[in-house]
Amino acid sequence: MSFERVLLGEVTAPRALKANPGDQPDLEYVGLEHVKSHTGELVATVPASTMKSSSAVVRAGDVMYGRLRPYLNKVHVAKHDYLASAEFIVLPPSPRIRSDFLTQLLRSPDFLAFTALLDTGDRPRVNWNGIKKYSFELPPLDVQQRIVETLEDHLSRVEKALAELEDAKTQLIQARRAILHEAFSSGSSGTWESLPLGAVARVQGGATPKGLAAVASVTRTPSSDIPFFKVAEMNFDPRYLRESRTYISQTEADRLKISVIEEGSLVFPKAGGAIATNKKRIVQVPGGVDTNCMAVTPHSALSAEFLQWFFESFDLMDISNGSILPQISKKTVEALQIPMPTLEDQERIVHSLQDQLGRLHSMALALDDVEKKSGELRRALLHSAFSGQLTNEEPND
Repeated sequence: MSFERVLLGEVTAPRALKANPGDQPDLEYVGLEHVKSHTGELVATVPASTMKSSSAVVRAGDVMYGRLRPYLNKVHVAKHDYLASAEFIVLPPSPRIRSDFLTQLLRSPDFLAFTALLDTGDRPRVNWNGIKKYSFELPPLDVQQRIVETLEDHLSRVEKALAELEDAKTQLIQARRAILHEAFSSGSSGTWESLPLGAVARVQGGATPKGLAAVASVTRTPSSDIPFFKVAEMNFDPRYLRESRTYISQTEADRLKISVIEEGSLVFPKAGGAIATNKKRIVQVPGGVDTNCMAVTPHSALSAEFLQWFFESFDLMDISNGSILPQISKKTVEALQIPMPTLEDQERIVHSLQDQLGRLHSMALALDDVEKKSGELRRALLHSAFSGQLTNEEPND
């Protein structure tokens, strides 16, 4: 079989045509966010009339390669004419390489590894002068077709399995919500009195007083130092905050009038995009919290664990105000109605939730493992396809 070693730039070249969206308002516009990673599925479009900047012209059959953050692996074959983001390199059909073969080539692990060497930084971006130097074995057109047909057959099974995994994950999320809703329904264990959270807990907003940056140390020094928890530190531990990366002395805490929250307090984001992360953490040591956090300290009639599970029963966005810059007010949190069973019942409910949701979590981890292996299978299939192993057609055999 005669395969030819070529450079990408020898078999295709970009379509460099640009257009003003106002001149073609009837076309749809495709942005990078509209193309799904790895599969290339087009998940949405917007009317070109809603865009203002100059856009790439895409014709049906063109291969659209996302050059921004190439590790996202966004490659799509256009089914229709579009206008598109300038972050796409548009490759029209070529007499030497099939569009579907080129698409799968650009998604292959070897090509991804090649692009990883071209640019680095927070917003890596490749250009045509870089990727046109990619070297690969080009089979004849009929063999390209066989490789693509075989590859797409195998990948379709992987995609079907991944879709079923997504359905299973959705069902787990729904089951979790149902369990939490039932746990905090007053009818699930007799009649519970519901009280405003402010009646059974102390709600405080965090603060970042002037001068804190000057006294905060990266590492803890004397044992008397106080941890100062920041919203970013909620990413580290699944449920608890035990240590901080910033500590201040008791003297400085007094001078800066920092309110120290008690051990067992629940901390969560109260401002900005951090609210959408929906992270709630129990502080296991007394400390201060920054201005982007809110703390709820339960009174003696309320268990810290029960309080945390209560907060797990809803999203923080549900109690926020403002769409551009979400905020959670102290007044809103204090007004939340929390069911108040006895401490004994609270403990029983917490144990039940830990058992039920622990099993759901184990199932979710198993699904994540299967999803990871499916991704590995996808990469192996693509590697096999472009090394001739998938169709038993070795280069130049």
